[in-house]
Amino acid sequence: MIALRTTSPQDRTRVAAAFPDDLGGLVDLLPSLRTGEGLFVGEAMFVPSRVRVRLSQAPEGGADSNVSQQWKISPRPDPALYGEALRNWRSQIKG
Repeated sequence: MIALRTTSPQDRTRVAAAFPDDLGGLVDLLPSLRTGEGLFVGEAMFVPSRVRVRLSQAPEGGADSNVSQQWKISPRPDPALYGEALRNWRSQIKG
């Protein structure tokens, strides 16, 4: 779970309810987090951590990209490669 800066007491109460019981005190840090920081908690994190995430350098800045526009300007893959891609995909499913 990733919890970002939250100043609302009601929101912090909801986040605390989602945290394991012994980590509820971490919720007190939420109002002091900077932009791009979050509390990372869960099975993937051995130790609950305060993590700073780099801001996106992509032109869309984290917004949804315009996929249909990208399709118009990007060259299409060689159709001959579709069969090979399908065979590779099916071989992974069987294994």
